[in-house]
Amino acid sequence: MRTIKDNAIIQSAILMLGFGVLIGVLFPFFSDFVLALPKEKVYTTIFFTVCIISGIIVGLIGFLIIKITIIKRLANLKNKIDTISTNIQNYIEGKIKYVESCTDCFVEDNRDVYDLGTKYNLFISIIRQFFWQYQKSDEFYLKLNESLEIKELNRNFAKFVTDNFNCLGIEIFNLDRMGNLNVIFSYLSREQLNDKQKESIKNILDKGQLLSFRDSNIEISIATLSVKPKEVVFLPIETKKSEKYLIALYFNSYLKQDDINFFKRLIYQYNLALDRSSAYEHMQKIAALDELTGIYNRRFGMQRLAEDYSRAKRSGNAFYVIMVDIDHFKKINDTFGHQAGDYVLYQIAKTIKSLLRIEDVFLRYGGEEFVAGLICKFENVIEKAETIRKEIEKLTFLFNDFEIKATVSIGISKSQPSDLLTIESLIKEADEALYIAKNSGRNKVFIKQ
Repeated sequence: MRTIKDNAIIQSAILMLGFGVLIGVLFPFFSDFVLALPKEKVYTTIFFTVCIISGIIVGLIGFLIIKITIIKRLANLKNKIDTISTNIQNYIEGKIKYVESCTDCFVEDNRDVYDLGTKYNLFISIIRQFFWQYQKSDEFYLKLNESLEIKELNRNFAKFVTDNFNCLGIEIFNLDRMGNLNVIFSYLSREQLNDKQKESIKNILDKGQLLSFRDSNIEISIATLSVKPKEVVFLPIETKKSEKYLIALYFNSYLKQDDINFFKRLIYQYNLALDRSSAYEHMQKIAALDELTGIYNRRFGMQRLAEDYSRAKRSGNAFYVIMVDIDHFKKINDTFGHQAGDYVLYQIAKTIKSLLRIEDVFLRYGGEEFVAGLICKFENVIEKAETIRKEIEKLTFLFNDFEIKATVSIGISKSQPSDLLTIESLIKEADEALYIAKNSGRNKVFIKQ
């Protein structure tokens, strides 16, 4: 239970009234000794009573003045503190989403009780900024967790920064372990770097420190526009796999030190997410590739074939499946050993892959059989198959001082956009064409018409 000692307003009233009574008691003596008024008029009950009442009135008036000028404003500050405290508590409990939704938290006059109002408003600004950063950091963390692949991670990162900050554009550069520098993400129109730019970026990465520039001569291109950012910030990071990244942020306003520190915290979260995405893509790659040959395995390769086949049908293009089988592969194993057979298998897979385009799907279908899916013209697929056959025929595989020769037979199937064939049916037809090529003497190409 609160007492008088706990209530500053009641204490102020009592002190002001007491001070008024004291003045009223002392005034008759003041009138006698200082003002030299007649004693018979000063030292009377009526005069004492009037002086005490006057002192009480003066005390009450003084209290009212203090209440109007100071206590009222202190009460205003108290109400504002109650408001922001309630908003913070509601934010912590999840009842409101944003602390900045508190629109009645600041006092109207910064001169309240000298500079107390100014200090209070500054304090509230700091609290709101802190919670705003906390909220944005939490949103950023959740957004990054939605991204498993590095490309998606970079896209989400860039969108978050441009949506929440006065950022004109973002570029992300990657320096791999081989020393190759590339633009891996850009909100700008630039996709390539000249030698001077590459050297400059490598120097920043070597220093490994945040750099900030405010130069009115800096100009960047975004889509069809050229704009001049007020501040450019370079944030270098290094992953656990010893790959270096440089994030360039182009701002349309000058940053405070607090903003810089906040971006450092965001970049730390981005770095952790980048390590996670790199590990995920590495595991995906391992799961997708055949351990011996390094090309797609059957499970993942069939998925890619089906995707390319669907894309060819949508775009109205013909789709070809090439099936390649190594002739007399069992004889190679029996004669030179299985290690030699594995070596030949690897070299043939490597050769075929080098002759195909990057966009062509190539997989190990099983044993010594390979399958490739191509979107191209008829004459091109025939030429490609013959090139593969002839190149392998020319090769001599050296293994433990043994010279090993090998040839391949190739079967091809074709699907037009209007066909209702499945990818499995196409592979079956390519297998039938391969069977004909083998039965007609091997080291041949046959297409199923």
